[in-house]
Amino acid sequence: MADFHRLSSAQLHLNEALPWDVYDVSGQLLLRKGYVIQRTEQIERLLERGMFVPAEIYKAYLGFDPNSLRQTYDPLSIWQAVQVGVGALMKEPPRDGSFTTGLQVFARQVMELCERSPDLAIAAILLKEYKRYPIAHGLHVAVLGELVARRGDFDEASRMSLCCAALTQNIAIVELQQLLAHQKTPLTAEQRARIDAHPEEGCRILMAAGVTDQEWLRSILEHHENEEGTGYPRKIKSPSLLASLIHTCDVYAAMLSQRAYRKPLLSAEAAKQMYVGMGQGKENPFPGLLIKEVGMYPPGSLVKLANGEVGVVYKRGPQANTPVVATLINAKGLQQMDPVKRDTTIDSFKIVSVMPPMMLQVNFEQIWRPRKD
Repeated sequence: MADFHRLSSAQLHLNEALPWDVYDVSGQLLLRKGYVIQRTEQIERLLERGMFVPAEIYKAYLGFDPNSLRQTYDPLSIWQAVQVGVGALMKEPPRDGSFTTGLQVFARQVMELCERSPDLAIAAILLKEYKRYPIAHGLHVAVLGELVARRGDFDEASRMSLCCAALTQNIAIVELQQLLAHQKTPLTAEQRARIDAHPEEGCRILMAAGVTDQEWLRSILEHHENEEGTGYPRKIKSPSLLASLIHTCDVYAAMLSQRAYRKPLLSAEAAKQMYVGMGQGKENPFPGLLIKEVGMYPPGSLVKLANGEVGVVYKRGPQANTPVVATLINAKGLQQMDPVKRDTTIDSFKIVSVMPPMMLQVNFEQIWRPRKD
């Protein structure tokens, strides 16, 4: 469907009339102009099926301005849109040339999110719930990778390849990964074999979908290799720079995620393990850069302060261990209805411990919804 534009979740809005006729992947009319979508689940089902608009009609609607479709910047909507859209693309990768451009749309949204709302994006990794772990994990890795790449002055083309690769790193084992997130027993031999083969299989799937970006493809192939030559599938000692960055962020994001067989690590413990396991005397520079970027107490971490208050890290501070904290429980143990920002460089507000995320309910939108402050 070369003359059609594939819609993403960012271009669909609940309770708003469609501005165009929409077609399915075979070119059959799917929804008439003016149809009103009323449920999020309906959007997800439609995107999985594939929704297309004639390219010329779509361009005319935009006025040739790709930014005009989103009138206001809403980072939480972007967070959700990327997961739904990438999930739909990876479930049935189109072979009409639209896969790469469609994925790049979501990669640009990740890049915009990291540029405009980096603290919110990090906090979302720790606190936002998700239905599909494999898709959410890819987004987590893309966010972390983009933030580190910005710190490392990677050019925009490299960062685009990085985000696309991070989002699609496990395209060959999405369903298996979803199963394993809830599996309490050890891997079976068949599962281990599929995991070992997924970098090469992922490359084959992406090439069949029309991906020609060699950095993207190499990152997929090598994102489980390491400088010691103990990775897979080829046990090479010189993975690409982007592959090493994805591997680093993949390991860190996995540490912070819930599994059926273990609880997520606290952020400070995850940082320590990164340094010890990946960052000491190794060729990979990224563990240190990652911790410098997100901090010892990343946004979204629950912490206790020296004065007895309990809060959530709101944004990164001047040093890795001195973030800004929004208080949730005051020194008397009472819930704080209006969170107060605390500067942890001050002795009485220093962080003394980190708490498991399930210990306290955090109203994410109250803390991170963009405001003028």
